[in-house]
Amino acid sequence: METYPAVVKIMMDAIRKASKAVIRDFYEVENLQVSKKGAREFVTSADLKAESILIAELQKAREGYCVLSEEAGFIKGSDDEYCWIIDPIDGTNNFMHGFPYFCITIGLEKKLPNGQREIIAGVTEAPILKETFWAAKGLGAWLETANATGATRLRVSSRSKLSESLLAVGSFSTDIKEGVDITKEFMATRCIGSTALAIAYTAAGKFDCFIHNGAKPWDIAAGVLLISEAKGVVSDINGKKKMFEKNSIIASNADIEPLFMKNFVK
Repeated sequence: METYPAVVKIMMDAIRKASKAVIRDFYEVENLQVSKKGAREFVTSADLKAESILIAELQKAREGYCVLSEEAGFIKGSDDEYCWIIDPIDGTNNFMHGFPYFCITIGLEKKLPNGQREIIAGVTEAPILKETFWAAKGLGAWLETANATGATRLRVSSRSKLSESLLAVGSFSTDIKEGVDITKEFMATRCIGSTALAIAYTAAGKFDCFIHNGAKPWDIAAGVLLISEAKGVVSDINGKKKMFEKNSIIASNADIEPLFMKNFVK
């Protein structure tokens, strides 16, 4: 597409500004000040810096919108109909090790008249890889790269057999249930260390199925829309549309998803 919806442009501008700081810090990763954040996670100065830039830019563009961010938590706005959902660096461990598979991701959530909420726009950008994935409700899912002259429309894969499909997982420690090897029916399994980026690659047909049991809203907000706009199927691990409530996601195509549910869930 040659033009962006207004909210997508706002998200892109915010991400591009934050990306400049993130890219600088990525190439000086050994000098970052690091503090512990749980058993396996770390907060870096780059993470906090990127979050601060994103929140400032988004609030400047849409002053009243609420914000939900990984580090800052929930920031209430005067207009609770809309909420930005932010992960300033998804794939922090990759970032800290100089591994370029991390991303900045934002989803925009809207409250519907019935009280339910839905994602209406999302952007996921991998700054080092120079890949930008975006989607807007009803306008499709798209990929822009540094070498392309325009955007490429995304479609989930068309594979229909588990044995020919590439499975991606958010974490090997949380996605494989005790006594149930969900990888055995698939051709191969990958874990790239960034949930948001793995979902984007699933929307692009690089992975045939993605599962993460333990995903947070900021991990999946943009990705939920990327998958649906790429003609895919997205649900929680029980096959319901409660990804945010259940902190889980399965993303695939209309052929693989029911096979996955039949073999490993039901």
